[in-house]
Amino acid sequence: LRYMQTSKSVTLLHSMPFTRGQLYASNWISGFILLLIPILINFLILISLFAFTKYGAIIQIEILWKWLAIISMISISLYSITVMVGCFTGSSIAQMLFTYILNFLPVAAIAGWYYTLLGMLYGLRINFDDTLIDKVAKFMPITQMFDATSWKAEMIGKVAIINVVIVALSLVIGYFVYKFRNLEKAGDVISNGVLKPIFKY
Repeated sequence: LRYMQTSKSVTLLHSMPFTRGQLYASNWISGFILLLIPILINFLILISLFAFTKYGAIIQIEILWKWLAIISMISISLYSITVMVGCFTGSSIAQMLFTYILNFLPVAAIAGWYYTLLGMLYGLRINFDDTLIDKVAKFMPITQMFDATSWKAEMIGKVAIINVVIVALSLVIGYFVYKFRNLEKAGDVISNGVLKPIFKY
């Protein structure tokens, strides 16, 4: 959705006989396909190495399928969040920063809350091996990558459900923000009038 961040491009595309829903869907789907192509090419190369070379003795097919599932899930979720954030802003740099912030915000908020309680409440002890921080980290795609290699099959199933929810919410929120977005806001850091006071202060 880069065209939304330059006034000439946004004016040109929105003057064509397409609805905003069609533009949103076609751009999201084309980006989705371009995202998956290199992942699938890498997977096919690894499968070929497994089947036709001596590396088949050291490559486990289960690991390859696990890699494909994890990389695909995390990449699609990050992509969906990035598109959603892009509907809120008219700046490429702001989109990059806001996407990064949104991915780490839940984990940072929980960690800040924990450390504040540790400093304020005498005698409070927290076991950091299985804390709320660790559980929240499994909800955000960018932090899922930190321990993805240790996931068992049932954990991949749970994370898949989380990622499907993230993708669905990102698509719906992004669509409604895009649908009611003012075209003249291209180039503004915040293109949604409701959020402007929040970022201003």
